Amino acid sequence: MTRTLASPTLAQLLRAQSDTILTRTVEDLQSQVGSHYQERSVEELRSWVAASLSDLVRSLEEGSPQPLMDRAETLSRER
Repeated sequence: MTRTLASPTLAQLLRAQSDTILTRTVEDLQSQVGSHYQERSVEELRSWVAASLSDLVRSLEEGSPQPLMDRAETLSRER
């Protein structure tokens, strides 16, 4: 049995709640005492999280891990 990441329903729910997810995730990142996230602007963090969320949604829509793998590669290069 082959398992797939495809979940259009979950992708749709994530897309519908994206503003809330972005806001809460940025707040969580900024609240990490002593982390490098505290040195970043809200706009920068929101951009990073939005890109990652977008790739997660694409992976769920396409049923492919590739968008997430590409995001992980991008983040590792930038970090």
